[in-house]
Amino acid sequence: MEALDDLHRSGRPTTLTEEKVDEILQATVHNQPQEATQWSQRLMARHSGVSKEQVAKVWKAADLRPQRIKSFKINLDP
Repeated sequence: MEALDDLHRSGRPTTLTEEKVDEILQATVHNQPQEATQWSQRLMARHSGVSKEQVAKVWKAADLRPQRIKSFKINLDP
């Protein structure tokens, strides 16, 4: 069974704490940015003090896509 354990991997370990992840998720779901209509990775990164790649990882893990519109729109083009 010891052979199935993960070996030590190279690279920097994650620096995001659970509190920071919760802060990002709560702000994404419950707040709206002042300078835009929806959150982008760059805006959230600036707001929360992390990199945009870290925001992308948090959103992907939580299956959040703030850029997607949840409502249906009817096209009125002729």
